[in-house]
Amino acid sequence: MKTFSIDRIFLKLALTGLCGILSFSAHAAMAQHHPHHEPLSTHGMLIFGTGKIFANHLPMFHIPHAQQAVWGITMNAAATAQYLDAKKKNPNEIFTILPEPFVLSDMIANPHPFKAALYLGHFERGGKELVPEVTITPEDLLIHKKLSGDEKIISSRWTLIGDLSESFLIHEIQGAPGFDQIAQLDVSQMSGDDLATLKKSLLVAKLNPSTALQALQSVEIASGLTVLKLDVLKSIYLETGDLAQ
Repeated sequence: MKTFSIDRIFLKLALTGLCGILSFSAHAAMAQHHPHHEPLSTHGMLIFGTGKIFANHLPMFHIPHAQQAVWGITMNAAATAQYLDAKKKNPNEIFTILPEPFVLSDMIANPHPFKAALYLGHFERGGKELVPEVTITPEDLLIHKKLSGDEKIISSRWTLIGDLSESFLIHEIQGAPGFDQIAQLDVSQMSGDDLATLKKSLLVAKLNPSTALQALQSVEIASGLTVLKLDVLKSIYLETGDLAQ
């Protein structure tokens, strides 16, 4: 594994062996179904990525939205083409979907295709509808965690998803006040084997747990005696208001 030196502020992240304990990983992706407590609802999602497309559920600390979930997804061909074209023309904008109602725990436990409207921008905050009906097919549940505003905030935890063409750090939401963040990394000089190893590990940043990553910030990741320093290319999504309490 190579060592990369980057200037600017450094975040020291240590790989931990907590993956078997914490549910914030694909190893704890199985959800329990609670039909008597979780109603049918509309669950907005952030859509991101190009080579591989991902969907990030936009969570809150109350039922029925109190679950953090990230899937690898596919969309029907026409919608995919429109999304990729719009993303190329609007590289600094976010994309969201407004799905048809479903029970979130059902979708997590038994993923199945659903219909949604695709928006340039946030569908509740002035976003523009691009495609009125898209077929979304969840394929891989990459991250899942049930949320509680009462959870103690212990440390700044992250999970790495993606591949050598596009990789993203996903912030683990803990208690309130919390934040949901997705940051894109530059892993162009990393080997595929190294990336695969990091994707299996929980990353713990040694910084204030309330601190979000910034564009062009350097992220230092320690694995045993080996240290990697990676660029945060940009923060593609940061939400604090919905997780304030």
